[in-house]
Amino acid sequence: TMVEGLKEKLNQAVTTHQELQEQREKAFQNISQLQQELQVQQNEISRETRTKEKLVKEVKQLHADMENKMADNRVLGLQSQKVKEEKQKLEQQLTELKMLQERSIRDLEQLQMKNAKLQQECEHLSSAKERLSLENQQTANKLKVREEEVSLMHQEVTKQT
Repeated sequence: TMVEGLKEKLNQAVTTHQELQEQREKAFQNISQLQQELQVQQNEISRETRTKEKLVKEVKQLHADMENKMADNRVLGLQSQKVKEEKQKLEQQLTELKMLQERSIRDLEQLQMKNAKLQQECEHLSSAKERLSLENQQTANKLKVREEEVSLMHQEVTKQT
């Protein structure tokens, strides 16, 4: 009958409506779950973006630090080269000074030998001077005695005449 047909259709419509309600609920749950997952992913992306920005900043700082270190190394390299050149100059000066010192030592030794000879000669001459001075004094004394004798003889001769 028609009532049964309508009841059947009503039951089917109610069943379909319930199924659609369940599907709608599942769809809302799926949407809610997807929104939560989306929020989690957005949070993760945001966190990763901040991490990336931080890392980029650190890389830039490290790059700047590296550039500064390289500049420092270049300066140190130049300073090292100057120090090497200065060291070579000083070593050359030291070598020259050593040679000059050796020559001066030889000259000093020769002068000391000459000085020793001159001192010996001076002592010899001083000794000869003393001897000659003594001889001269003795001769002067003899001469004085003779002059006195001659004077006495002269007086006697004068008395006799």
